[in-house]
Amino acid sequence: MWLSLLGSAYALDVAVLAFDGYGAIPYDEVQLGSQGFRDAFLEEGTHFPLSEYDIANRVASGHEQDIAEARRLVAQARTSLDKGQPSSALSALSEALELHEASGSQWARRPEVADIHFFLGQALIKSGRRTEAVASFVEALYLYPAYTEARAPVLNRTTESALIEAAQVLDEAPHRQPSMRELEALSDTLRAELLVVGEVDLAGTISATLVRDGRVVGEVRREMMVVPPYPGEPIYVEMVEELLGGTSSVAVVDELPPVVEDVYYDLDEFDTDTPRERQPLFGRSDEEAVGTISGASKRAPRGNNKKVTQQWWFWTAAVAVVGGGTGAIVWLNVDGSEDTSPETVEGHQPTYTVTLSTP
Repeated sequence: MWLSLLGSAYALDVAVLAFDGYGAIPYDEVQLGSQGFRDAFLEEGTHFPLSEYDIANRVASGHEQDIAEARRLVAQARTSLDKGQPSSALSALSEALELHEASGSQWARRPEVADIHFFLGQALIKSGRRTEAVASFVEALYLYPAYTEARAPVLNRTTESALIEAAQVLDEAPHRQPSMRELEALSDTLRAELLVVGEVDLAGTISATLVRDGRVVGEVRREMMVVPPYPGEPIYVEMVEELLGGTSSVAVVDELPPVVEDVYYDLDEFDTDTPRERQPLFGRSDEEAVGTISGASKRAPRGNNKKVTQQWWFWTAAVAVVGGGTGAIVWLNVDGSEDTSPETVEGHQPTYTVTLSTP
């Protein structure tokens, strides 16, 4: 509740759209990049990021019945395909696609729209229209990278061959960019002053573009060892700061509301799925892979900036825990060695460990 009030009064809404993925990088991994930017905007403090759930709901507002009908039509089409009735499936899928596109699902429900294109491709294959099927598969792979491996059911040789061709077509085609007119209309629908669109390439790049009022106001691109980085890594904050470095017209509040201790804010839940472990690309170290930041404006963090040992609750908790026995508080440096002072190691924060022994 409190965060919502603070967000509406002191921050601009920013909508980070689902990123595009190239090089057959899995869809779920691509969206780690989208979430990384959302988290970084939240940490940056002057912009309030809409969650993926908020974006989907705002886009679909007023179209809920259309989306429900589209899902019914897709289920009907799948039954027709199973019965060997491709013509009936084509009719239902074409109508479902129109309903989803009119509802803006290509922005917020990419997996569902990718499914429709995939089933359309199957129906077209069974109707002897292979060229059209390949084009439909291209759309499925664009909306949901690595669709064949992650989402498609068991494939026959004809369908698999068409999907391989579609992947080649997508690899050789220019990367797609939404028009400024589309983004301006979407900004109105989402009621967000700023939009972020981006892409992740398995070759080792992540890029993002910041749009306001139908024009580009910031761009950033990084080459790195692991793409995308996991949400929460510092590189995202650095990229957001660089994006905002070009937004001089964005209002930033000079005076923020006072920090109130013991207030708990209701935060939107982010995706908690654990991503699978990935291997580094190119054999480069993090230091070699991450470039330097140019033109980034460093902002003082909002809120309480005291060290943890200067917080009242730290010592209250320590006394409560130590209470009935003998206790010792030890600061551990990042290399694990003990230190009797709570000074931070350069570039790192120390960890604090309370150890107890009983009489």
